[in-house]
Amino acid sequence: MSETNTIVDQEESLFDRVGGGPVVNAIVDGLYKRILADDRVNVFFKNTDIPHLKGMMIQFLHALSGGPVGYKGKPMREAHAKSNIQDKDFDIVAEHLSNTLQSLDIQKQEYDEFMMATAGFRNQIVIRES
Repeated sequence: MSETNTIVDQEESLFDRVGGGPVVNAIVDGLYKRILADDRVNVFFKNTDIPHLKGMMIQFLHALSGGPVGYKGKPMREAHAKSNIQDKDFDIVAEHLSNTLQSLDIQKQEYDEFMMATAGFRNQIVIRES
């Protein structure tokens, strides 16, 4: 069998398993709807261009989940360096992500993958005193 006829068993990406771009867009819309309505964390977005931020988050989630769009933003540590985000703030946003994924009926395996992948960025986003 020639290489062009070889069947490659590739695992479907998280991006594809959740439903692709429309679902990633819905995750971002739902997440920011919750964040912006929450007085505990919406202060971080007071002077933010929300449509631009949502576009960056869509890129980020594409890259995180194996989607076709790459993330072209600043590294997470640099992007959040002046925000003074603490663990409690990260936890609140993670809770909003959790609730958003649940509201969209994301299956357990994919839910767990999204939550674990985003949790992996905690140390790049949360400010730790040296």
